[in-house]
Amino acid sequence: MVATLNLIPMIWSLEGVPLSVAEMGLVATHPKYRHRGLQRLLNTEFDKRLVEDGYDLAAIEGIPYFYRQFGYEYSVTLDEWASIPLAKLPTQAMPGISPLQTEEISVAMSLLKASQIKYLVQSIRSPQEWATQEKAGILGEHKSTTYTVKVGGNISAYFRVGIESKIVLLHEIAETSASTSTMIAAFLRRLGEENGATELVSRESYIEHFSKYLIELGATKRRPYAWQTKVIDHAQILEKIKPVFEERIKHSNLNGYTGTIPLNLYFATLTLSFENGVLLCVKRSPSEQKGDIKVNPKVFPKMLLGSRSIGELEAEYPDVTVSPQYREIMNIMFPKGESHIHTTY
Repeated sequence: MVATLNLIPMIWSLEGVPLSVAEMGLVATHPKYRHRGLQRLLNTEFDKRLVEDGYDLAAIEGIPYFYRQFGYEYSVTLDEWASIPLAKLPTQAMPGISPLQTEEISVAMSLLKASQIKYLVQSIRSPQEWATQEKAGILGEHKSTTYTVKVGGNISAYFRVGIESKIVLLHEIAETSASTSTMIAAFLRRLGEENGATELVSRESYIEHFSKYLIELGATKRRPYAWQTKVIDHAQILEKIKPVFEERIKHSNLNGYTGTIPLNLYFATLTLSFENGVLLCVKRSPSEQKGDIKVNPKVFPKMLLGSRSIGELEAEYPDVTVSPQYREIMNIMFPKGESHIHTTY
């Protein structure tokens, strides 16, 4: 074996609609065989598999720039990182914190689901994936232990943490109150000090309550990276998220919208037909270098997954334009929003 990549199946959710996602991982080529186009050959086979198995999206964490040649674009926030010296964390007593038990996984799943409601795009972790992570004590490539916080005998929060190179690495947290944040911070300080660590790093979203709490204590944020994604079949995914469009229109000034939206993606025009707020069909037709709505297909995932607003895309890309008569409906259908992908393996 001189070159390799693998396909990791995941499920993401776009406002409640599950999307089948193929993550490309473990991309590597032996040094003696680089610059021969081996990864290009592997990507061709990867793309065939995406179509054959009906995936909606492909995604990769990946090194900068390299994957643009395969059609990927930065579209979902990744690697938020808030760091703070342990000495700045509280030292108060923290009763009620203990390792998660197998029979408690369902409660942790419910807490995570509740905390994810605020995200436009999120990941879905199955009970089997939860159980596997707990059994292995590994979250992605990191060692991790899950703890619960109990108040009055009931689990009110959980968090997942490991220690690497003198850093207490907080991978995930779902908590319910300011007092819980203080308890967890004090526990993490003691855990770190007992293991020779000097710093706490949270990998959770910056909009999570605990991340905001750490920032108030003096934590510093770094510029996040992003998942690189591409759409496999544009018409297919637009039809799949029909409930999302209908719900957004229902709760907008254009409730009951009737009309057609000609979305020119340059390689084709996809026309979405609505009647009384219901998406009837998505029709594909040949494209020309004209139209009232033109979107560069390479940056379409930014619009689809809400990492950029319509106005931001127009300002950044000359090949993205929306005529005034379609601006309101496009802003309703494709709003900008926060997203966070929790590791599912």
